[in-house]
Amino acid sequence: MDEVPTKFCSFFSIKGVKSHVIFSLGGIEISTEKSPGKQQFIASEDFVAVSPKSLQLHCDELGSPISPIAEVMPNNDECGLTLHYGSRVGKFCWRVKTVTLRHHDPSVTQRWAARIQHCIDAQTNRPRRLLVFINPFGGRKRGRSIYWKTVAPLFELAGISCDVVETEYANHAKTLLKTKDLLGYDGVISVGGDGMFSEILNGALEREVSDASANVNDPSVKFLKPKMRLGMIPCGSTDALVYATNGTSDVVTAAIHIILGDRLPVDVCAIHSRRGFERGAVICIATGFLGSMLAYSEKLRCMGPERYSVAAVRAFLRHKKVAFSASLTPTDSSPVDESPCFTDCITCTNASIREVFRVESEPELSETPRPCPTVVKGSFLHITSAVSTAAYDMAPHGVSPYNHFGNGCMDVIFVKKTSRLNHLKFFYRILFKPGKQLTLPFVTTYRVREMDLRFLPPSPSPVTTPFNCDGELIDDDCLKLKYDAAPPLERYSAMQCRHSHQIH
Repeated sequence: MDEVPTKFCSFFSIKGVKSHVIFSLGGIEISTEKSPGKQQFIASEDFVAVSPKSLQLHCDELGSPISPIAEVMPNNDECGLTLHYGSRVGKFCWRVKTVTLRHHDPSVTQRWAARIQHCIDAQTNRPRRLLVFINPFGGRKRGRSIYWKTVAPLFELAGISCDVVETEYANHAKTLLKTKDLLGYDGVISVGGDGMFSEILNGALEREVSDASANVNDPSVKFLKPKMRLGMIPCGSTDALVYATNGTSDVVTAAIHIILGDRLPVDVCAIHSRRGFERGAVICIATGFLGSMLAYSEKLRCMGPERYSVAAVRAFLRHKKVAFSASLTPTDSSPVDESPCFTDCITCTNASIREVFRVESEPELSETPRPCPTVVKGSFLHITSAVSTAAYDMAPHGVSPYNHFGNGCMDVIFVKKTSRLNHLKFFYRILFKPGKQLTLPFVTTYRVREMDLRFLPPSPSPVTTPFNCDGELIDDDCLKLKYDAAPPLERYSAMQCRHSHQIH
């Protein structure tokens, strides 16, 4: 059998201009006779699909244009193929673009189409079959419309088969994931907000513990990494996780990252209360201001996403303080270390390698006495344990901008009781001077692997000042937070940061 060449070239007509096209395993390079010194390069990792003729995709206003394919095959003797590929538009957003190559010899276009398709099929990190959960009630209740009008055509173009389930009640997706046969699926996708993603995350986590015949309510049980990747199409009120990892909550960008098989290791924090296991969290766990805000916003759900602004103003004006005791063991690094997370981050990579050695030597480490924990007590306006940067559209760098997604640690931020003016200064710096809020004199920060939190009398009842865990409420007076995911940490296919988070 003849060996297939890894590099070859041909002349094609592109928009009526004779062009020299070179194919290699790395991608396609195009140069035209009009501009021979100017080349366009399309990386093979960005190939979405190849088709023998141009296609017209329909899209809604959120993703327009998701695939600007205006060129149609002419009625002449030329044959053609259309390559669809992902392309960055602006700093963080991505769109599907196309280039149509025309040639008078159909065997040439067929050979090129076959080799491009082979290149796409060889990328085993890409999903072929997905289980999709749509929350039709989240955000502005547009999840169903966004998926079928914007996302589904892109998945179909990329040849991804999807089984779609519309959730009918709270924790519907979580319940199904704990019992459904998942054989044959490459990933699970949520179409909704952070709460919907939390459902599939916790369903997958509890499924792994159950399959291992372990007790999920035992804080000493180590959670196993789900066997498949999880992803999110943002259609909620805040979409903080997608914003923090993609740099945008754009729907089409999230869909393209899933299609291309992009992935990012993300820390998962296990939360236990007196009742047992509560949930896994990937954004933040907070009480005080954020707990009160979320509790009140639940009474204003009829207002849609605007309820959070109203609830935030109310919580700020009330200026409620909570008395807390926190037992934690700080790590060697600090939340104010100015090294933001980015693609292929060396901090996260090294943390994952260290975790492998830690797990392998766990019996020996268990005999080593653990360092004495640090105990923090007092009255606080905020206590926030940031698992990620906790960024969203109004605070693009987040509460803890130097936090890392896969370093196995969380950044704990204590905002002591202070004046409303100082409290306002804290928010101002989050929005306009990212990172500087952590250096205020009434703010104390730690980077930890686990922490115990407990209300102290005479704090308000936890029913009125609950814990805000990734946008979901936990009404208990104490929590244990711990990283339990063994490396490689949980991967989410919608969340490859093909950019660095630059903080100026």
